[in-house]
Formats: sequence, structure tokens, C-alpha cells
Amino acid sequence: MNCAGNDNVDSLSGKITGVIFDGPAQPPITREMVENILAVNAKWVAATPEAFIYRNTLAIKSFRRTGQWYGETIEGSLNVMRFAKEMGLKVMLKPHLAFIWDLSGWNEPKHFNFDNEADRNKYFTMREEYIATLENKTRGSWRGDFEVKDPEEWSVWEKGYEAFIIECARLADSARVDLFCIGTELDKAAMQRPDFWRGLIRTIRSTYRGLLTYCANWNSYENIGFWDDLDYIGISAYFPISEERSPSFQVAMRGWQPYAVALESFQKKYRKPVLFTELGYKSTEYAGSQPWLDYNVHKPDYNVQANLYQAAFATFWQRDWFKGIFIWKWYYAGNGGPDSYSPQNKPALDAISSWYKKN
Repeated sequence: MNCAGNDNVDSLSGKITGVIFDGPAQPPITREMVENILAVNAKWVAATPEAFIYRNTLAIKSFRRTGQWYGETIEGSLNVMRFAKEMGLKVMLKPHLAFIWDLSGWNEPKHFNFDNEADRNKYFTMREEYIATLENKTRGSWRGDFEVKDPEEWSVWEKGYEAFIIECARLADSARVDLFCIGTELDKAAMQRPDFWRGLIRTIRSTYRGLLTYCANWNSYENIGFWDDLDYIGISAYFPISEERSPSFQVAMRGWQPYAVALESFQKKYRKPVLFTELGYKSTEYAGSQPWLDYNVHKPDYNVQANLYQAAFATFWQRDWFKGIFIWKWYYAGNGGPDSYSPQNKPALDAISSWYKKN
């Protein structure tokens, strides 16, 4: 087993104190937007450019030039990274994949008035009727469940994904990015195709000179087979902590204990630091039950969010094998509302800031 991964891994002293930046829908991204990160004593920021996989062709379109949320474009991500570096912050580049349909064969109807509800409904009905004629070559409603239906076609997806991720790795190297995440929550693809990922890591290391991780989902990290080729064990840490409506700090602490034991045992196997590449709680009741659910079904409760963060930090921050956290997520302005994931202008901000200050 290669336990070294990258000789630079010990060059990062202290904890990683990070946030994941959520940029605006339209340009620009300004320095002031990124400077707001300093309010939480963060020394790291993650940029998350998003590419698209076509369900009907398996091709990957790496950065649409029009119609994409600006904060998730490569241009937006490069601006975030540039401002962060100017401010002395460290950067993780963490590409994401989303799923769409290739509609290039659709004879799209023209002259619809989208201000008219009847016209809008007719347009989208026609669009859905066309999509129904296409072959869906994928399984899974989100990236964690993604797999191809025909095993013979994995190579099609792998060719597109390698081209996309190497493009990102080159950008990361030229921008002096400190940490590059080779994939986010693509766990079925990672578990079924470990040889592809090992080869991909070798190719990335020939292009990018920094540190590497992969972001595994909380319930899949033990089944990822290439941690020994990486520098950090990265986890989307949406572990279910408590079923209670308003769990106290003590309840949340108890909820973390079995996961902490399992993580420590797993970490010893690979002798690699554990990094929460995502940790997030909504400021609502029941936020500790299924933290990964991002739709709003519960009433706001700021204390729940603060208690859950306090418990996570109290459980892990002092452990030598634990490398740090990226908070999901940090809005460029405001806080996304009273029931969002953002800790901004909420009691959770003080909790996170006080722990980050200890680094």
C-alpha cells in the first residue's frame, strides 16, 4: 500500500478552515464578495465549477458558455480563486457534475411568449414529450447514484470525465491551487471502476503539483478503493445525527460518537488525514436528521444549526488525524434566507468562527 500519496501532504500545517463559496447567478464576482469569507476566520475557500453529463449520450460538456449559473462557471471559479489568492487564502478546486439532456436534435418551437403562462406550459410540455423519446443511458437521480445502464459504455463516460477533470487540473496547477478534488460524490462510479480512478490519479499527478482528495458521500467512503493513492480521505459529512426536532448540543454529541469511532478506525487503515470536504446543516428544525436534504420542509431554528456545528467541531477538531472542514455553504451576499445552509448572520457563525480561530 502506498501510504505517502504525495510528499507535500505534511507541508500543510494546522487545520483546514474552509468554506464553499456560492457565487451569483450573473457576473461579476467581486473581491468584496470573497472578502466576506474573512468574517468566519476561514483561511480556505472552495470553488465548485460544474460540468454537465448528457443522460442520452453520456458525453460530458465541460463548461457551458451560456445559460449556466455564473458562480458555477469556470470563469466565475477562476475569479474566486484569484481574489482568494490575493487575500492570502488557500484554495480547493472541487468540480461537480450535473445531469441534463442533449436536446440538439429537437426542433425547438419558436415564437413562444414566455410571459404568457399558457405558452410556457405548452413549450415545456412539448419539451418533455421530446425528452420521453430519448434513451436514458444512466441510472440514478443524482451523482451519488450515477451509473451507466450498459457496462460496455463506461468507457464513453470515462473518456469525457477524464478530459473534463484534466482540464480542471491544468487550471488548478496554473492558478496555484493548494488542493484539488478529483471528483464529488460519484460513488457508484468510483466503486465500480476503481482501476479507471487509479489511472486518472496518475494522470492528474503528471499535470497538477498540489494535493489531491476525493469527496465521498458519508455512507460510501468505506467502499472507495483508491484512498491510498490520494493525500486526504475526503467526505461529504452529512451523517444523520439526531431524529429530534431540536437536538441539544449533548444529543448531537452522542449522535456523532459511532461515526467518530468508525472514522478513526478507517483512518488507521490508510494512515491518511480525514477531511470533511463538505459539512452543512440547514438552520431549521430536524436539521440533524437528514442533513443532505436541501429542500425546505421544516420551520427555521437557528439554535439547531448552531448546536449541530458545535457538536461536530467538539467531536473532531482536536483529533490529530482530522484535517479540517469546508462549510457548505457561504453565500456571496446575505445568507440565503432563514432556512438555508448558510451560517451567515446566524448563531452558527459564532460557533464556526470561534473554532476556526483556534487553528
